[in-house]
Amino acid sequence: MPQASTNKTASSRDIGMDLGTANTLVYARGHGIVLNEPSVVAVKAGTTTALAVIGGGTSEVAVISLGGIVTSRSLRVGGDRLDAAIMDYVRKEHSLLIGERTAEDVKVGIGSAWPVPDRPELETLAFTVRGREKVGGMPKTLSLAATEVRAALDEPVEAIIAAVRTTLEECPPELSGDVMEHGIVLTGGGALLPGLDLRMTSATGIPVFVADSPLDCVALGSGRCVEDLDTPGALPAPAKA
Repeated sequence: MPQASTNKTASSRDIGMDLGTANTLVYARGHGIVLNEPSVVAVKAGTTTALAVIGGGTSEVAVISLGGIVTSRSLRVGGDRLDAAIMDYVRKEHSLLIGERTAEDVKVGIGSAWPVPDRPELETLAFTVRGREKVGGMPKTLSLAATEVRAALDEPVEAIIAAVRTTLEECPPELSGDVMEHGIVLTGGGALLPGLDLRMTSATGIPVFVADSPLDCVALGSGRCVEDLDTPGALPAPAKA
């Protein structure tokens, strides 16, 4: 296991992470620094970067340049809303009540936002769910097709893409070329939804890439902030209130 460097002045007591806000916030004691989720993810980005951080409860979209957020947007649509959309679909279309855990299993098992050429098997997959009849309350088993799940996820996925489009439209013209060149980076658990990058590329005309280890980007960025606490100008600009 990697060991912390002994010459660092920061300790775990110097850094705090607030997970109860609309997005993750990172505080550095004594430095007057408040970093929000997109800033932490892009802490080492040396170019203009467009980010979409799709978490459990919210999604954060931002264009970051020279360590500061140029424009951003937050919406309360994330992985939890995707699960809820599956629950709603099964209830309305099949009169079956399922729980959040089952909906998440369906999403992870056969969910997608767009056909994926490299994974044609997604088009024929099915998932067996067990729930309770809406009328009568009796236990019931149902086979859900992957194409049904994609349809169920359409509304929240479209909301995320709409937020990305709006954020890009608010980007200053002089930075738009950089965004076109470097593309959009997807992070967070929602970035793992197959086909989301392809659908977003189709909707925006801009290349979209899933970050390496998208689930760990915030933690890794926070760790790098600790390393750079005493280096002037090394950290992103503080988040705006």
